[in-house]
Amino acid sequence: MDNGLFEGYIGLRLADGSYLNDVIPVILFIEIALFAVVFRTHASLIHKMLKDLLSVKERDNLFDNPVRSDIFFRGFMKFQAFSLCALFLYLLIRSYVPLPTSDLLSILFPLGALFIAAVAYYLLKRIIYFLYGHAFDAGERYAMWNNRYQALTSIWGCTLYLPTLILYFDDHHRLHAMILCAAFYVAYRISLIYITVRIFYSKQTGVLFLCSYICAQEIIPLLLAYEGLKYTLQLTNSSSLWH
Repeated sequence: MDNGLFEGYIGLRLADGSYLNDVIPVILFIEIALFAVVFRTHASLIHKMLKDLLSVKERDNLFDNPVRSDIFFRGFMKFQAFSLCALFLYLLIRSYVPLPTSDLLSILFPLGALFIAAVAYYLLKRIIYFLYGHAFDAGERYAMWNNRYQALTSIWGCTLYLPTLILYFDDHHRLHAMILCAAFYVAYRISLIYITVRIFYSKQTGVLFLCSYICAQEIIPLLLAYEGLKYTLQLTNSSSLWH
């Protein structure tokens, strides 16, 4: 120290992954904190959603005639599902493919791309279900099905916390996290198929309904999702070349 002034120290460059270790915990903490607040303030709605999930009786539902608080609840639950799905896929891809983590943008860009891909896949499914539901029903049964679909998607989003946390805190158990996430998704799809068949199936259109449902809702969207995920991965890899 000369002339009574403090010169300070020359800092060392942070190791690669330091931004990742800062950003991901903050995102997880914010989401868990928001979910805790939503769970506390909307406990009755969550209980009703779970109770009415597998019911096909025409009755008042969480998603019928929503008020402002219900709209916030629905929006948050969907956002939570999409963001956790994007976060899990990002951590899974990074465990196999080296991704840049030298700055904040290099982390947020692939996360944002995966989030947009998840939202696009959800919207694609909604459009197909809309066309498909109105082809086999005048609209009443589709509205009842749509309520269950949104509730089931929200519940599936909550289950993504566990595999995402496992994958982040212990990368050596990524296979267990993948199996757990796949099991939750399979349970989600089986429950949705059960609800869809119970609501829309009829003796007049039984064979046509089942064949068109399997092709239009289960096979084609998965192929498009695979191509979209592959394109997103290629886009992420190409962007890493610029860093």
